[in-house]
Amino acid sequence: MHRILMGACLLAGLVLQVPALAQPPGFPGEYAGQGEGELSLRLHRLAGNRYRADITTTDAGRCAGGVDGEAEITPDGHGVLRTANEEYDPNASTPWLRERYCTITFRIEGRSLRLEEGDGCLGFHGAACGFTGTLQRR
Repeated sequence: MHRILMGACLLAGLVLQVPALAQPPGFPGEYAGQGEGELSLRLHRLAGNRYRADITTTDAGRCAGGVDGEAEITPDGHGVLRTANEEYDPNASTPWLRERYCTITFRIEGRSLRLEEGDGCLGFHGAACGFTGTLQRR
């Protein structure tokens, strides 16, 4: 009887924990902020740790651009968006052209999100703005 009761308690504890683990992280939504221009980001959860990310940047009419694609974001808020650099040229003299991908890393902490643009993204915006900056959830 004691073993049955212990087994039932253990099973109940596991069942109660499973829904908590299955909840999607609270990352989806809209974010806006400043950095290398006015930044905005829309995150839409696809499945698991996969999200659709749409990032735009503008700088008072001097520069504008955007990038979108699938981002992988871990439950602790680290993520990466990687999309093909359409101007990729392995023989180019300009470093950003030699990068096969535009890579943007994410760091989400509560309502704040930090974006860091890697090489290979200049073709997605002009030289006067970029995708690096800090955004707040709207």
